[in-house]
Amino acid sequence: MHMESCQILLQNYYNIERVCVVIYLAAMFYVGSLEADLHAFVRKNYGS
Repeated sequence: MHMESCQILLQNYYNIERVCVVIYLAAMFYVGSLEADLHAFVRKNYGS
């Protein structure tokens, strides 16, 4: 569902020549605070 939403936005809203979609496929279990911090750091740096 998320990928379909991204495709619709790319086709109808964003300029496809200036936008790049990056998929973050890491499993998020949030077992501890360090893992939650790692996911937040990675998502921030990728612009999620």
